[in-house]
Amino acid sequence: MFTKRIIAFNETFAALGDAGKNTTVVWHETIAGRLAQDICSTYWNFFVEKQRDTEHIVLWADNCLAQHKNWQFFTFLASAVNSNLIAAKTIRMNFLVTGHTFMTADSVHSAIERELKKKGDCCDWQDFTSVLENANCVVINMAVPIFLEWSDGSNRTTISRSGLKLANMAVVEFRRGSRSVFFKPSHQPSDEFEQGEFLKKTFSIETLPASRTQPRGIPSLKRANIIKILCPMMLKSRRTFWNNLPPNGTSLDLIDNFV
Repeated sequence: MFTKRIIAFNETFAALGDAGKNTTVVWHETIAGRLAQDICSTYWNFFVEKQRDTEHIVLWADNCLAQHKNWQFFTFLASAVNSNLIAAKTIRMNFLVTGHTFMTADSVHSAIERELKKKGDCCDWQDFTSVLENANCVVINMAVPIFLEWSDGSNRTTISRSGLKLANMAVVEFRRGSRSVFFKPSHQPSDEFEQGEFLKKTFSIETLPASRTQPRGIPSLKRANIIKILCPMMLKSRRTFWNNLPPNGTSLDLIDNFV
């Protein structure tokens, strides 16, 4: 019997070596989507929850323009490092380049897949987060108010005058007390950081954006079909999650649409 499910999102922060436990920041499409401000919010919550006292935050990420390597995300990082809610003096992003074929997160995702297969039917959100915990992950559940309306504060004219090109950045760093992006073209220790300006002069990095007040919701028909077709096959203890999902007639189905 076929009906559409809801999409679950997971931002994995895999620990390197003995740096600590792996963290998965999770939410689903009735709470929020996968736009740039949504991704920024997951990073922000990770910083606040797990890196609050870390003075130098160092991250490795894939070289993805849509997700991590864009001016809106850089705007967020400049704001985050200057926030008084965390102790960071620097936030550094290292982007994987040609020749990097393995990410630590890959092994985390493999462990999650094994636990999902072992679990069998995953009937509600608590089932899903239990799978993540069994895969030795610390789980951060994103709630609606935790999503902030992060905006793009970059200025294209300033970027052009500075000669900044995302493709030439292998490492970027953001420093407390500065509005600039510091970047290197490679991962070579001998390379010096260059400094570039990219923000609008009027953009404030001291003030956090407003919290979201409403869940994204899912199309009413999709919700109705899940409740009608899938819920009768579940234990009653699993149906509450689905019955409480917020409908929204204006939300697109993320199975068929990206935004």
